[in-house]
This record gives sequence, C-alpha cells and structure tokens, in this order.
Amino acid sequence: PITAAFTVCYLGAAVLQVAILLYVADLIVRLMWRRNLDPDNFSIPYLTALGDLLGTGFLALCFHCVSLVQSLGL
Repeated sequence: PITAAFTVCYLGAAVLQVAILLYVADLIVRLMWRRNLDPDNFSIPYLTALGDLLGTGFLALCFHCVSLVQSLGL
C-alpha cells in the first residue's frame, strides 16, 4: 500500500529532480550555444539520461527512507 510517508518522500524527490534538471538544462543549453551547436539535438540525450539516473536513484532513496521510518515505528 502507498503510505503517507512514501507520498511525501516521493513528491519531495520529484521536486528535487525537476529543480536539478532545470538547472542542468540551463547550463547545458548555454554551453551548446557557445559552441554553436543546436541544443535541441545535443542536449536532450544528456538531460533524459540524467533524468533517468536521478529518478531511479531518488526512488530507491524514497524506498529506503520509508523502510527506515516503518522499522522505527514512526
């Protein structure tokens, strides 16, 4: 079952992931413009890969945190 602790943890992780991706997207697009590269073609693969990596890591961290909370009986 989906608990309140998991929901709160998941929403926090999702917001953090989006914030990191927006910041990195801004950096990568500026770098691509300086090198006269089309950001649509060159930045999207990096951002999607980073999004997958962060999403998987944060989801695993959410499961771990919820497991710790449940083992402590909170």
